Amino acid sequence: MHPSTLRRGMARAARALVVCARVALALVVCALGCRAAGGGPAGDGGAPDVEPAAAAGLRVLLRPLPGPRAGVEVRIELDGPEAARVEALAMQPRFGDIAGPPLVESLQVADAEGPVPFGEERSRGRFRLGRAVAGPRLTLRYFARADPSPSPLGLHVDGAGLSGIGHGFLLLPELDARLPVRLRFDLGAFGGGAGGRAAGVEAASSFGVGSEIMTRASARELGHAVYVVGPLAVEDGGYGERLVAVAADGLPLRTVLSDSAELGRTVRRAFALGEPGPVTLLAVGAPGIGDGHDGVWLERSFAVWLDMQRGYDARVRILLAHEWSHAFVGSALRVVSDPAADGAAPSAAPWFTEGFAIHFARELALRAGLITPGDYVDDLNRSLEAVERASGDWPGRPEPGDVNHRGALYAARLGALAARDRGTLERFLLELAESAGVATEPVPWAASVRRDVARARFVAAVVARFGAEEAEIHARAVEGGERSVPLPKEAFGPCVRPTRALVAVRELGFDRASLAADGTGAARRVVPRSRAALAGLRDGDRVLEARGLDGSDPDAEVTLVVAAAGGERALRYRPRAEVTRNRYALAPVPSCRGSAVP
Repeated sequence: MHPSTLRRGMARAARALVVCARVALALVVCALGCRAAGGGPAGDGGAPDVEPAAAAGLRVLLRPLPGPRAGVEVRIELDGPEAARVEALAMQPRFGDIAGPPLVESLQVADAEGPVPFGEERSRGRFRLGRAVAGPRLTLRYFARADPSPSPLGLHVDGAGLSGIGHGFLLLPELDARLPVRLRFDLGAFGGGAGGRAAGVEAASSFGVGSEIMTRASARELGHAVYVVGPLAVEDGGYGERLVAVAADGLPLRTVLSDSAELGRTVRRAFALGEPGPVTLLAVGAPGIGDGHDGVWLERSFAVWLDMQRGYDARVRILLAHEWSHAFVGSALRVVSDPAADGAAPSAAPWFTEGFAIHFARELALRAGLITPGDYVDDLNRSLEAVERASGDWPGRPEPGDVNHRGALYAARLGALAARDRGTLERFLLELAESAGVATEPVPWAASVRRDVARARFVAAVVARFGAEEAEIHARAVEGGERSVPLPKEAFGPCVRPTRALVAVRELGFDRASLAADGTGAARRVVPRSRAALAGLRDGDRVLEARGLDGSDPDAEVTLVVAAAGGERALRYRPRAEVTRNRYALAPVPSCRGSAVP
């Protein structure tokens, strides 16, 4: 054979081998892609395996399981060089009024060599690995029980769906790096195929809408996010903002999204914040919580839980404003506890983080034109009532939790003092943030970083700005729990005036503590001429059964079944009484009843 012919034959053979190799590679890629689309075979416990992938990053699979033992099966895989750097798994020990670590069960950790032992420090939210991770993959599986607490922020799973904050159920490798993340929901328990979409049920999170989402996030950001499953409705705005409503039939989506956008603009002007980029609002229907609606600011998103029986009213608009206030209060600036002798990390002061947000919520909602002056005054009076209830200046047992509203009234005091020389509370806080030194961490707002200010430094700044007497006022009124916070007469402007008003309160008419926890026992200290006394209750009557003792509604009926000669008798009454309290009211002039308080 001629040498040139041989060379041409060998070239053709080589090209054929290249083509075959490319075809084989394409078939492999197709097979992997088809497996990703179909969910793959089931792994332990029936949950689909998380697919292997060449790229480094996290894959998170959530499989909600409604039923008597409701919760979420979680599988997490970390691939790449970061796996070898993991020394512990972690989750925030507490977030607001929820605690996730006690809900983690059946934890399994594995790497290339098999099971990885670990030690538990649940009070700190840490699970320390017993040896170094071998190989480029770390896998963990566990079951997170649904949160038994009534807090809407906790993990809740039922036949209608799921909702919860990541801090309440996500145990993650303890890493600071932001990694590629593939988040998947298996909705099979709601009637769909394995890993597929169930009819009428969809998934969403702070990272997007859909049962499979690709994003980039740190472990902290995954924890600091909301996750929902249920019937969804989505409304998109013109600047990237989005509203995701979950089981919230009747919510006026376009109006809510427009109001949220206006509040965002108002907050940015008030605190000189940069553009945040797209912000997602998740509104979750929570039947039965009534006035107990709640929310959480999550930096790139925020969520609110609403009882849709209430409708979209002024209190919900103030709730939106409250969460938007956290774009600065508690995010860009925090007041934290003074350094501890044992070196423990400082904790955020709730009287500032929540209290100042309560104050700014009504202020900013009014500036944005979303509430009336009357709505503003009603919300202000709710803060006064909360402080009265906790201080014991109220019928019945003292109620805890007034520190937030005490902080709100203290913020109003500082705002009034600042206004005396044409300043504002916002300007004072901005100056405090600028003087706080090195930022503790960035937050995802342009020109915005988080700065922590120790309580002692905050008080020193207040004293330097407003006078030496402010140190004692802060100690007594904010931290000492005095009955009231001293407010200047002009604290809320010329249109809002202090007054004395008759207030309807819930008064059982006897000492609740004289009965056992189940409502039985001898009723003591019956109040003369109270509704209970008028219904026939006498001091020393033996209560066999009680219904409706708890709650704050003065018109919610109470039933007491008491022992009587030859049997028993039922006493029914509405525990309503009227007392005189300090309140605020609008000045009776036309200019004070418009859309804003002059």
